[in-house]
Amino acid sequence: MNGQSEKSVAQEGHTGQSSPEKDCQIGQKQLQQIERQLKCLAFQNPGPQVADFNPETRQQKKKARMSKMNEYFSVKYKVRKKYDKSGRLICNDADLCDCLEKNCLGCFYPCPKCNSNKCGPECRCNRRFNSLLLSLYLTFVSHT
Repeated sequence: MNGQSEKSVAQEGHTGQSSPEKDCQIGQKQLQQIERQLKCLAFQNPGPQVADFNPETRQQKKKARMSKMNEYFSVKYKVRKKYDKSGRLICNDADLCDCLEKNCLGCFYPCPKCNSNKCGPECRCNRRFNSLLLSLYLTFVSHT
């Protein structure tokens, strides 16, 4: 009985307490971690960049870049009108109904803007899109 109690006390002491070597390693790891955190919090001089910083010049540079970008996109991707002021196609001067039939005299209700029966949901006068593209899109959307 005496031998068993000594073994249980030895096992409890070994599992309940850590060795001094492990305590030292844990302490060193914590110390290293604290040192790293302090190093991150320490002031670092950014140098002459901040002394030369002028927000006005930055705004001027940004404005110049934006104007170049707007100029590029406005010239290259400008949306042009497809219909003239009277509702005729600009490319071939045809007075085509929005149903896209050549001989149609107008199969829509009179347009509130120009009073034409050839305007579909939107007036053809100075319109920037073609009804063919719109009808293809609507057909595609309705089938999906």
